[in-house]
Amino acid sequence: MDKDIQRLMANLRTAQLQRAEAAREEFGAEMEVRRALANDVSVCAAAIEIGHWDCDSSPIGICAYDGYEDTIHDNCLYCNEPEERK
Repeated sequence: MDKDIQRLMANLRTAQLQRAEAAREEFGAEMEVRRALANDVSVCAAAIEIGHWDCDSSPIGICAYDGYEDTIHDNCLYCNEPEERK
């Protein structure tokens, strides 16, 4: 039984490491998108926040917001629509 538990723990650790690596890759990819958007709209890359709504005006097809100047996401940088839509 102990060997089974050790094997299960090894599998768990492997999965945790894979998840952490995937999260790092996701963060890096998102920052690249933010940098590209920042160049397009002259906003600091760290301020860019990617929303959830489709946006025909945005080069990524999703609304993006300036999280520093527009903390409540009232105006997409491309279509000027708010994040919260009724």
